[in-house]
Amino acid sequence: MITDINLFKKILISGRYAFALRCVETAIIKEKFTHSLLSELLQKMWEFVYCEDLSEWFSKVSELTPESTNSLRESDVELISIKEFKDYKALYATMPGYLVYMIDRTWNIGLGNLYSDTGEYSYVTFGCLERVINMAQENNIPFPEITKFAQSAYDEMKLLVGEKEEILSFMKVRLLSYHKLSFFTLTYF
Repeated sequence: MITDINLFKKILISGRYAFALRCVETAIIKEKFTHSLLSELLQKMWEFVYCEDLSEWFSKVSELTPESTNSLRESDVELISIKEFKDYKALYATMPGYLVYMIDRTWNIGLGNLYSDTGEYSYVTFGCLERVINMAQENNIPFPEITKFAQSAYDEMKLLVGEKEEILSFMKVRLLSYHKLSFFTLTYF
């Protein structure tokens, strides 16, 4: 349980984003929700933390988000194929609503880093993170250790890489059991 949300005011936006995305991954594991598109989405979302050009990250993720698949018309899709767009829209329709909401709020932390005033502590990204935390608490999602996310962007990624293997192992087993005839590789880096 997070007892003092204000601790996150001192954490870099990339750390807030990583914390929120780790909460999303933990929720996916808790729900035992698997889909081959999830590994692709998570891989692209994680790029925010270590990407040098956030506009590249934006172009990879922007039309894959639940918010985009619900608000864009097919004729407005420019960065991904119509098939991908439809596949992601169908994916989100099968997911628990709170998880879709957490994905969108996490996306908005990254978006807030690109397009909003950071000010003293970036209240836009802080507000999005607060909503992810509240949704996770309401759904009994365990939180990762906060101190791991208070490091610099470089140190943050070094600490998180070890935890990725746990998630990858879970997702690989779950996905392979559901898609025995499919061949795909789950990688983050």
